[in-house]
Amino acid sequence: MKRRIILWGGGSADLINDIAKPILGDGEEVPWGWFPIWDHKTPPAELRPGDVLVAMGKAAITQLSAEKAWPGMPKNAGVEKLRSRAGTFREATAMVTYDPIMSNMDAGAKYQIRWDLRLARRFLATGSLAPIIGRYRWTTLDQFIGLINDFIARKCTVTLDLETMGFYPHYPDKRIITYQITDRAGAGFVLHHTAIPPERRDELTEALRRLLNDPNVRMRGANLKFDLNWLFFKHGITCSNFTFDTMLVGSMLDENRSNSLEWHAKEHTDLGGYDSPFNQRYDKGRMDLVPVNDIFLTYAAGDVDSCFQVSEFQIKQLKAQPSLARLYSEVVHPAARAFEKIEQRGVLVDPERYAALRADLEQDLAHSHAKALQYLPPRLKAKHAGKLDLSRG
Repeated sequence: MKRRIILWGGGSADLINDIAKPILGDGEEVPWGWFPIWDHKTPPAELRPGDVLVAMGKAAITQLSAEKAWPGMPKNAGVEKLRSRAGTFREATAMVTYDPIMSNMDAGAKYQIRWDLRLARRFLATGSLAPIIGRYRWTTLDQFIGLINDFIARKCTVTLDLETMGFYPHYPDKRIITYQITDRAGAGFVLHHTAIPPERRDELTEALRRLLNDPNVRMRGANLKFDLNWLFFKHGITCSNFTFDTMLVGSMLDENRSNSLEWHAKEHTDLGGYDSPFNQRYDKGRMDLVPVNDIFLTYAAGDVDSCFQVSEFQIKQLKAQPSLARLYSEVVHPAARAFEKIEQRGVLVDPERYAALRADLEQDLAHSHAKALQYLPPRLKAKHAGKLDLSRG
């Protein structure tokens, strides 16, 4: 018999379906069921070996804690302490999330529950809560350029990401720390700046220029405008084949959640949490101080891997909503590219026109001020004489 995910908690069937179906589906690929808590507050009796029981909310958690599902944890341990942990209840694995009813009061709770359900699904499939990391590797400059040439020759869809020193590429002493690319899920290739001989920097620039402008390559990214600005200021490169941004599309698909790559990876992939060891150990504001180690590799390559996987998921969602897909391709994405150019080149300002506009606005303001004073009674004028400019009244 197939192992199942059992949701045990409050709420209605419609509410549970709204939260769980985007993660668990209709029950065919991932068998799951929902058992509401009634007055008896008894856990589902028919648990089988290998099942994952997700306790949703305080009442369910209290019952399982009383039966020591999480040894060593206090009986009154709340949701926050027990989330992202795997305990044992009877012959099943026990996990914890918020009460679904909380999503009616806090929109963010729905997405936290979905993250917990994604973890439960991962545990059901792999027996572990750890993210499923792809095959990542550091590359030499020659290997990196070779990958770019291969992507172009095969007319690939490519995701690109950079790790940089801070947020502002305009300062001469700030540099790009790593360049990472991939053309498929489960892979990531990272070039560290220390692997680029100064005399060969132009070779990298030329390879990147070809990658970002070949008409047969489709570039994707997560807030890629940020990285393209760095490439513009540090390499003098612009991009003509950027077609898809997960942050923008995610915001259109669901504006109520966080639409960072970190969150998209949690909700839509089994890579969620790939960046946690890095975030716990290193300061992203000083990427130049991070050693070239496996944690850095997983973080950098995980960015492009998760971006690729998220983009594939989002494209399916967009295809199901043709009007939204058209809005993105014809309005949102072109507008983002326009702002990208503004950030790179600035805006041409005509000082004389602005001076004329200022004079017109000041005249309108004076007219409105005088008109407003006409409606003030003398008593209020006298009381606030020190605050009002009565000369224009």
